[in-house]
Amino acid sequence: MAPTDRSNLEGLDYRSFPFYRILTKGRGSVEVGGWKFIFVLAALAAMAIGSLASAVFSKEGDDILENLKLAFLESMVFLVALNEYSCQESYTKLVEFIGKCRRTLRYDLPGEELIVSKAYDSAKGEVKFYMLVFFMNYPSMLLARSVTDGLSGKSWKKLPVPWVLPSQDSIFQFTAVLVLQVVAIGFSHCLGVTGMCFSTITTQITALYDVLLLGLERIDERAVLTMKSRQLGYEESMSLCLRESMAHLRELLKEINSETSHLETSFFSLTLHISMIMALEAYPLIKEGCTVGAAIKGVVFLSIQIMCTYIVCNRMEMMSDKTTQLFYTLYNTPWFNCDTSYRRVLLNGLTLTRKPTLIKGKYFQGLTATRATFYTSITNSFNILNMMRRMM
Repeated sequence: MAPTDRSNLEGLDYRSFPFYRILTKGRGSVEVGGWKFIFVLAALAAMAIGSLASAVFSKEGDDILENLKLAFLESMVFLVALNEYSCQESYTKLVEFIGKCRRTLRYDLPGEELIVSKAYDSAKGEVKFYMLVFFMNYPSMLLARSVTDGLSGKSWKKLPVPWVLPSQDSIFQFTAVLVLQVVAIGFSHCLGVTGMCFSTITTQITALYDVLLLGLERIDERAVLTMKSRQLGYEESMSLCLRESMAHLRELLKEINSETSHLETSFFSLTLHISMIMALEAYPLIKEGCTVGAAIKGVVFLSIQIMCTYIVCNRMEMMSDKTTQLFYTLYNTPWFNCDTSYRRVLLNGLTLTRKPTLIKGKYFQGLTATRATFYTSITNSFNILNMMRRMM
């Protein structure tokens, strides 16, 4: 049953969660920028440069791989931070549009409110799930080397990332690098959650598509109600209902197109790095002499990376598939019982939906966010892994 007061309903904005505060100007604000944002970028850049330099100067194969992996990870989340800064205006408009759709039912049909409410709850649950996964991974990433070496009888005094320090005995250098790594890895995990929260966008957009599909599937019911309320004929009522749905479609496509750059950069930052990261994570697992602790750590981290890649590709493909579903739903409306006015509007709708709204890889336009791209990423990781086995 519809609530009496819908004025307070809003779209889910992941920027309101605590992990996002590292990027915002002040408490209670969702505007990205200011000294905190600059500090986060500086910490990520220092972490990436330090890891890359250590990969060059390190003599241990495992340390080289670990440092290379961290350099790629820091580069990926650095792009996420820049993406949040550059696309904050378009995302704000999208959240406002989703909130308007929650406050005002478009067709007032049974099930319409349930669709948008479930999408909000689902999106909120997704954010909490990502926070749980990444924040549980954070301490394990910090302590994995110390615990593993301590259990094997070696010194537990280890940096989270095996950097090569100018002086191995300097307590000041060790402490300074330790603090930098703890802070930068913490920022990286917060930005990891931020990057994965794109799925809250696709979940809510998919729900808006479902509302539009519901209106088209029940266009006969809407036409009957219009006939009664406005004293119109059947054909006029059908044309009026279809025009209303087409106006809804254009408004929805406009908002999605404004947000496309945000989604494309999220997809680009992942696909640019993930194959190499997964290969670097998997290599120690197939090496001789892999310890139990290192195997557990590697399997956990690799599972998280595979899960995140699949979610990105799958959710974006599901959103894109809604355009194709709209095309067939439009064609299945009873146009054969209507006049030429209805058919002209229908033709415009079919033209708008004849091609799916694909999310591409920004500068790699041939790369699209589909499950096929996920399989390609896994295949590329195996290819890189095989190449590393032959070289090392």
